[in-house]
Amino acid sequence: MPDVRPPRAQALAASSRPTRRDARARRLALAAALLLAPVARLAAQDDADAWRAAADATIARLLAERPIETRAKNVILFLGDGMGVSTITAARIREGQLRGETGEENSLAFETLPYSALIKTYDTNQQVPDSAGTMSAIMTGSKTRAGVISVDPELPLGAPVPAGTHALATLLEDCERRGMRTGVVTTARLTHATPACCYAHVSHRDWECDADMPDAARTAGVVDIARQLAQFPVGDGIDVALGGGRAQFVPRAAGGRRTDGLDLERAWADARPGRVLVHDASELAGVPSGSQVLGLFAESHMPYVCEEVPGVPSLADMTSKALDLLGNEHGYFLMVEGGRIDHGHHAGNAYRALSEAIAFSDAVRVALERTDPTDTLVLVTADHSHVFTMAGYPARGNDILGWVSLVGAHGKPALDLAGRPYTTLGYATGPGGALTDRRPDDVDPTARDYQQDATHALESETHGGEDVAAFARGPWAHLVRGVLEQNVLHHVMALALDPPLRGDAGTAPFPARKSGDDDDGTARADAPTKLRVATFNASLFRGAPGELARDLGDLGGDAAGARQAAQIVEILRRVHPDVLLVNEFDYDPAAPAEAAARLQKALAAPAAEGDASRPLVLPERFVAPVNTGVPSGVDLDGDGVVGTEGPAAARDALGYGVFPGQYGMLVLSRFPIDRARARTFQHVLWKDMPGAHLPRDPDDPTRGFYSDAALAVLPLPSKSLWDVPVRVDGHELHVVVSHPTPPVFDGPEDRNGLRNADEIRLLADVLAGGEAGAWLVDDRGGRGGLPSDASFVALGDLNCDPLDGDGVPGAVARLLAVPRVNATVTPASRGAARAAKAFGGKNATQRGRPEHDTTDFDDATVGNLRLDYVLPSSDLRVLDSGVYWPAEGEPGAELVDASDHRLVWMDLAFP
Repeated sequence: MPDVRPPRAQALAASSRPTRRDARARRLALAAALLLAPVARLAAQDDADAWRAAADATIARLLAERPIETRAKNVILFLGDGMGVSTITAARIREGQLRGETGEENSLAFETLPYSALIKTYDTNQQVPDSAGTMSAIMTGSKTRAGVISVDPELPLGAPVPAGTHALATLLEDCERRGMRTGVVTTARLTHATPACCYAHVSHRDWECDADMPDAARTAGVVDIARQLAQFPVGDGIDVALGGGRAQFVPRAAGGRRTDGLDLERAWADARPGRVLVHDASELAGVPSGSQVLGLFAESHMPYVCEEVPGVPSLADMTSKALDLLGNEHGYFLMVEGGRIDHGHHAGNAYRALSEAIAFSDAVRVALERTDPTDTLVLVTADHSHVFTMAGYPARGNDILGWVSLVGAHGKPALDLAGRPYTTLGYATGPGGALTDRRPDDVDPTARDYQQDATHALESETHGGEDVAAFARGPWAHLVRGVLEQNVLHHVMALALDPPLRGDAGTAPFPARKSGDDDDGTARADAPTKLRVATFNASLFRGAPGELARDLGDLGGDAAGARQAAQIVEILRRVHPDVLLVNEFDYDPAAPAEAAARLQKALAAPAAEGDASRPLVLPERFVAPVNTGVPSGVDLDGDGVVGTEGPAAARDALGYGVFPGQYGMLVLSRFPIDRARARTFQHVLWKDMPGAHLPRDPDDPTRGFYSDAALAVLPLPSKSLWDVPVRVDGHELHVVVSHPTPPVFDGPEDRNGLRNADEIRLLADVLAGGEAGAWLVDDRGGRGGLPSDASFVALGDLNCDPLDGDGVPGAVARLLAVPRVNATVTPASRGAARAAKAFGGKNATQRGRPEHDTTDFDDATVGNLRLDYVLPSSDLRVLDSGVYWPAEGEPGAELVDASDHRLVWMDLAFP
């Protein structure tokens, strides 16, 4: 019998028997050589020393592996749709055989990753899952029902509820809110279940465009998945979206499927400068850095890779370009789906399924080669398996797609009891059937279109319910071990980020080691959490209680108040703050929350056709009484009478207002507000401020302007001052808001100017805390200002410019000089600078820089001023800032006249 062993084994057999010492030395040498390669490739089938050396190399590699416990700047999630363990095994062999190897010894790119786990895939209502429920679990951290897209598990499939209702925040959305760049890449339709779970919220996965939805869903205001992508409301939108499904985005008149006439491709491109639409590989390659890109490369799913359609980018190409576009100093989250692995299996076609799995591995390899494991977490997994099997005892190296040929059969097919050949690969269900009379001489099981036999004939093969594998590399990848519930993968990614995200399940951050940590492993909290804060004197005041709530409830109406309110809502939806102060927002004592609730509802409403704004969900609010319009019962304006109605009553009120609560304030937040610890300083008396600048009688400077009776009731805040604690990803932020009186509308005594200056000083003393705030007593008796180590942001219309206008000189300078106030960044806009230059007048003689102006007043008498402020504490890092004042001709310029003030915003990062 001829010696069929490999040459190396034959040589060993022909030599003298080695000693134990010689064998050990040889094993060590082999192990050292194998360590130099990422994967051991075994040419010998029966060389014991080679197997032992390979094992030694593997053990050495495992022993050398150390967990990476720094934080992740970037996260890449690879999702092989339907890529069960049997698919991985078969694709591994197929890839090796395509290179001329036996295949079994091969490893796919992600199989080289150091950590792995088994993942349980069931849905809350199904033993064998679907892609929507499983990907929702990965993206939101909560398991859900089958068929729903990132909504809570209580919502029934197909429930006709509007977008945003029952929504579970996704990891991609949380990363967008943080200021990271984000991307979704797939070979399926971008609106298909897996990619949709990254950005959409809907009760049925099939509602990819409006043509797919039932009338009940349309009537209820459900927004289809394609429209949710095109009008994605979080952050600045998804930065990279590449895949198929163009027909879902364009109207029927343009060859698409939409019945509403919307061209969502064009709407997406026009919504923000720097957006690029592409439709083939060459266009994708030419997208410049810094761009946002939407690539739709097929009307439905992209072609299978084995079909080699010209002009269609590969998954590896799309992944590489996504990495080019996403990489920046703020980090990124990228989801890459091998979507058509699943489709090949459903067709009972292993050739296509394995070709797609190999292409998926190629994409993973690109990411592994281009990322640093010290700052990028790469997680590779599947959403579910398929009923895809390997069986039959074929000889090693047997074509994985071919007929089973047993050891020693020299390629001759084995036969079943009916005398028919059978393949190594098969399906428990599917379109192949098991009753066909296949013969090796007239059927080629390795052909591209061959359908494997199925035990039970079905129109489409079904998913499998067994566990799938997960593989990981990078920061905190070592958490991927054991057997895990699928939703845990979300929390691994969220907790690995810098700093950890808090998901809907309320997961807490875990300690992380960084270079420079103490020996006991105590971590430094020196990683940023980004949020956008804004202040806006929105002129949402009306002439009587209840009128503002009415206007906010009728934004589509013709009334002037409703139109003005709609413009304010549009501005807020465009700027998209996380924490917001609205000055001049009426407070109605009879219905304190009604107007606020209507504003919240309007901000969160789905975008209308052609709307350039995005829904803004700010679920937390803080409202409280203010002094404006509250009768004092004494003569405060010095005219000798106590006003009881109209302007006379307003002048003698505790703060100017024609009814209690006019010109009030409102705080809205995406993050939880700690109402129990909120402090108000509404009732601080002016006379109790040490060194108060109380006005003097202009006719007799030895006398005060106010009577003792007036001073006994006159508060310092014309509205109020609030300290509103907000919990932001494990941090506490004190949002300190106020709205001092304008320093005008008085006489030579300058009572309003002096009150304005002391209201600003009140704010300064609250922020400074310590000795400066020792005199303070809040409305519940609490003493002092902010703690010395508190993180804060002061927001408000202070009605005082640092250099110009009628304010008391130095009033703002004193505030900006508070040691813990970060006044290094002044928000600016081109619109303000252009307005000052275009209209001149008083603006031409002002000392302040015009780009810093936040108000648009009469150019002949007052000019534009900087009156609105966002002032963070010195421990917070300012990432970006601005004043929403689009110049004439720019998008949004038509909105700004809704108020004579402009919205001021700032992006901040916690330490």
